Amino acid sequence: METSEQRDKRRNDNYHTLSELEAAGNRIIFISELKGSLSMQRGKTITHYQLSEYTNGTMCWYPINAKTVQ
Repeated sequence: METSEQRDKRRNDNYHTLSELEAAGNRIIFISELKGSLSMQRGKTITHYQLSEYTNGTMCWYPINAKTVQ
């Protein structure tokens, strides 16, 4: 279990859990934990994430690319 200080540092480093991303209003387009790949859409923006282990062992998603769609 991470402390609130650890959670805040993780978020500031731009690592997020799937539930945090969904709570922010993002919609899953594609997910594959085997490939470590996630694509989400919020409004007209699609963001691609890669699965990564954060320093305290928490598996998180890190944004690697974003684009706006018409």
